Amino acid sequence: MEKRITIILILIFFTVYSLAENVSPSADEEMLELKLKEVHFSITPSFKLVVPDASVKLGLKQKIGDTQLDAETEYNYLYNKINYNIQYSLDFLLTYYVKFYDAINFEQIYFKEKYIQRNKGIILGVHTPALFNYFQIREELKFDNYYFAKLNSTSFLPDTGNTIFLVTWFEFSNAFLQKNDLQMIYAGVNFVKSISSDISFYNYLSMNILFENNFRFDSSLMQFKYEGGFLLERFSLPLWEVYRLGSFDKLIGYNYDEFQGFYKNFFRIKYEWAILEKLNWELFWFLFNRINTLIIFDVGCAGNDNEVMAINNYHVGIGLGLKFEFLFRKRTPVSITLAIGQAIKQDKYPIFYFVHEF
Repeated sequence: MEKRITIILILIFFTVYSLAENVSPSADEEMLELKLKEVHFSITPSFKLVVPDASVKLGLKQKIGDTQLDAETEYNYLYNKINYNIQYSLDFLLTYYVKFYDAINFEQIYFKEKYIQRNKGIILGVHTPALFNYFQIREELKFDNYYFAKLNSTSFLPDTGNTIFLVTWFEFSNAFLQKNDLQMIYAGVNFVKSISSDISFYNYLSMNILFENNFRFDSSLMQFKYEGGFLLERFSLPLWEVYRLGSFDKLIGYNYDEFQGFYKNFFRIKYEWAILEKLNWELFWFLFNRINTLIIFDVGCAGNDNEVMAINNYHVGIGLGLKFEFLFRKRTPVSITLAIGQAIKQDKYPIFYFVHEF
């Protein structure tokens, strides 16, 4: 009798199990699974340390679906500089987007003048689809609330108020195709117009240009880069809207932010090639991949309009170095660069750089 009961229970179990295997999910379950597949989540941290520029930069990008959080901080003890910037953006209705931002800066400009500044506000924007897969236009309306005060001047009253900006972008890039092309081209021009009104004091117009062309080969990279900044109208202009040059990344061989002004031209040619690759050397948590050699040639000028127009005011710097690329715990790419930069100028000594980034 017990054997019969056992056999019957086993038959009932296999019958229920086979029926459960053939049961199709409900429409709600299918919709939930589809929605989970559509949401993309990614976190990209970044870190960069440059010595002797004494610059430490930390960054984080977090993207969840159509929303993105960008956070950046920069510390520089020697030059009394601390920057903090956080921005939250949301894309909606195809080509429309909104951004919320908050930025705090404490730094030194024009040599001995130190200041503290905070900007926060909202950006409303719209952009066209990639026309012909390469060209895009963006228009942004920016409502900015600012606070600016000098720390070493008791006679200077803090400057606080609101500013309305209209920013127009014209961008050309083959990256809009979202393909891993060996050659990456980007050319962008933006016009920043500060609109004067009852609630907005400042009134100026500036133009910024960025061009970058990267030729990637199997074991080498050739980079051409240009950055330009020009003040087109200057009815009333805030003190902090200045361009800076001088560091490992912008005019190698010169001091950090050594040149400042409302106009800027900067050119860079960089060539990097592998001298050893596919090493697969393991040391503790590090897996060494390759060693590159790099050559940098910089030309730039930052100052007033007359200084930028005169060719003899431009500064030249050259650099040569080694770049070590490895993986930390076999998944995080890390690089260390050892380089020497020389300013082509009298009474300038070579500068040895240590750059650590991931």
